Amino acid sequence: PGVAGLRTGLAEAGNGVVIFDTEGGYTTLHGATDSKVMRASLAARGLTPRGVKRSRVYTLAGTKPSNPRHPDSRSFKLAFSELSIHTLIDLLDLPEAQQRRILEAYEVCKVLMEVLRIYPVTPDEQREALEHDEYDAGWAKMTLAMLFDVIEAVLAYVRAPSDRKRSRAKKDDDEDDEAPSRPEFTLRSREFQGHAAELWQVITRRQVEKNEPSWKGILGKLWRLRRADVFSEREAEWIRVEDVLQPGLVSVIDLGD
Repeated sequence: PGVAGLRTGLAEAGNGVVIFDTEGGYTTLHGATDSKVMRASLAARGLTPRGVKRSRVYTLAGTKPSNPRHPDSRSFKLAFSELSIHTLIDLLDLPEAQQRRILEAYEVCKVLMEVLRIYPVTPDEQREALEHDEYDAGWAKMTLAMLFDVIEAVLAYVRAPSDRKRSRAKKDDDEDDEAPSRPEFTLRSREFQGHAAELWQVITRRQVEKNEPSWKGILGKLWRLRRADVFSEREAEWIRVEDVLQPGLVSVIDLGD
């Protein structure tokens, strides 16, 4: 049998089958083929064209479904916390300098999450965090809104004047600049709201790089990603493994657009 027939057979044997469809061809599995060549080939083997008994198509929110007429078509969004920082860098197509800076912002976000006891909190979470592979997965419970907050706070830090105050009479060439006073900036993520002081403290302690055009460039690219509206903080909008791997169901992830 062909690939479609093999997957149909696996499903009818009680297996959950998942197909990542980059061209949209498998979104029509629920119906019998209308290809004359395929029908002739099936007839030659004494087989009758038929569709998959149970199939479901998942289409990423904001994209055009390959087969809008499928009887069980669902839209889904992604969890930002599932996206590795290196995959994000690839999606944003960042040059080397901006890669370095977004990695720094990501670390600031992780530190603040720990300070605020968002993640990791429990012993299991702490063990999970220690074993985390940044090339394989994102940081649990982190949201795109949190990373936005960090980068906008970094921009406030970059723009803020130093609070170095020297008396003209005092000459001390070894005196370091003090950290800038915290300006007003808005935190949009519900997890970080009310914690501007803690975020500012993490940023000033790490002394992040001060390059305003570069940080603004990162923020602009993140805004474009945000406007695509493919990420959600609501679990109800994510694809659940238990739904996709139902016995006898062929789940098609439509990536055709």
